[in-house]
Amino acid sequence: MTYQLKIEAFKQAMLAKGFTIAGLSKHCGISLTSIYGFIKGNACKVQTAHKIATALDVPVTDLFK
Repeated sequence: MTYQLKIEAFKQAMLAKGFTIAGLSKHCGISLTSIYGFIKGNACKVQTAHKIATALDVPVTDLFK
């Protein structure tokens, strides 16, 4: 199973937590290339979606469809 990032929700969650994309990348242990890929529409694995949602302190369903 894979997820697609909800771009606006992602941006809002990042702003709320004060993360830059680089900061989120370091915090989650996910490469910048991968995060930029998700923003451009690449599919995201379930485990990766959970890492991002946990770092941003929001439910996975808020960030991914």
